[in-house]
Amino acid sequence: MAETKIMENFDQNLKIQRAKAAQPKANFFHEKLSKALIDTGKFPKDAVVKEMAKIDPEEIPAEVKDLYFNMLKAGVKARLERDANYPKVKGSQLVSALDKLN
Repeated sequence: MAETKIMENFDQNLKIQRAKAAQPKANFFHEKLSKALIDTGKFPKDAVVKEMAKIDPEEIPAEVKDLYFNMLKAGVKARLERDANYPKVKGSQLVSALDKLN
């Protein structure tokens, strides 16, 4: 019984993920930007949802997108600086994409 419930939840989550991946890129970015603003904890969730609803996903300026991705990169770089294991693997093929951030 419990195993059946686990599989049903897995199937449902898989369908949700596939639906999100199939949505237009502008909508996907709009959703990610909203979530990032909420995750900062600096803005009330209701206010973010209300204000983001006013923004057409197709009209988010390139500058905002660039700032969002720069913010993500800065977060990764900050975590790498605190990671005691990163210097040991830096320069290896395992983390070549991460090395490009520094």
